[in-house]
Amino acid sequence: GWIAEVGFDGEFRFAAMVPGLHTDFEERADGRIAALAWDLREVGAWKVLGDKVVVVETDGAPRTLWSAFDTIEFDQNGSWAKGFYVADPDVADWTHVNSVSWTQDGEDLLLTMTAFSGVARIDGALGETEWLYGDVVGDFPYSPTVVSAPHSAEQLDDGQVLVFNRGEYSQHPLDACSWAAEVTFDAEAHSVTEAARWPGTECLL
Repeated sequence: GWIAEVGFDGEFRFAAMVPGLHTDFEERADGRIAALAWDLREVGAWKVLGDKVVVVETDGAPRTLWSAFDTIEFDQNGSWAKGFYVADPDVADWTHVNSVSWTQDGEDLLLTMTAFSGVARIDGALGETEWLYGDVVGDFPYSPTVVSAPHSAEQLDDGQVLVFNRGEYSQHPLDACSWAAEVTFDAEAHSVTEAARWPGTECLL
């Protein structure tokens, strides 16, 4: 995939190629771009579609910063859905990372993943996972499930995280509701709490 910058006057200013580029990218104030890309690997008898974060530097050179395979162990006994990766119907869809955003200070990244109803904070320079929240993975084993198939996470001015939860559409496709929530991730206490919720005036997916 390509990321290109085009001025409102039509002037072509910049382009970078990111192999496996998909749903999201975000530019930092200094011009660095964090982008999501597919990471296709073989694990045992499985062909697995994971995700990685690629950072496009200001000179246009892309480098892989983070991969889900380095953070989460793939469960070869899991029941992973196939058919999402059109180029090969035998590839299993795994982490399904779908959003990336820079934190307020521009030092870290927030990711969301449909699998595990996960949210992660990544060091924007080193690529280390600072914390990972999910329903069966991560650093918050004593927290109730307050996130559901998230599709966006943005840090607010007060340090809280605004999460858009798509909801359990895969298990309840006819009556799933989406909502936004302000969430507190306390890495030291290993706890996650919902500080506020905006469900909307009616149940909508």
